[in-house]
Amino acid sequence: ELSAFYSSDEITAILKTLSRLNRKNNFSIRDFKTVLKSNDNELDVTKTLKNLFDYSMIGNFYNQKVYFKHRARKGEVVEAKLDDNFILHKALMKYFNIINID
Repeated sequence: ELSAFYSSDEITAILKTLSRLNRKNNFSIRDFKTVLKSNDNELDVTKTLKNLFDYSMIGNFYNQKVYFKHRARKGEVVEAKLDDNFILHKALMKYFNIINID
């Protein structure tokens, strides 16, 4: 689904970023920006985070709870809260623990 918005090089940069952030329990927008920019690209950090959230690849983590868009109730509007921390979807955590994408 990322290929609808990003080139293959950009997708690689995003996956490398998520792989590195997988080593943390959760991460902030600042963490994401630092790692994403280290992959030498011009991706918009905010737009990328929102897209990842919309695809439920990442969720928000706050008040000791995790919120993913795919868990939203019918009619409920769920948007990424950029001021809160993020967490990878468990399937991606497992994937990055098996595959070394760095």
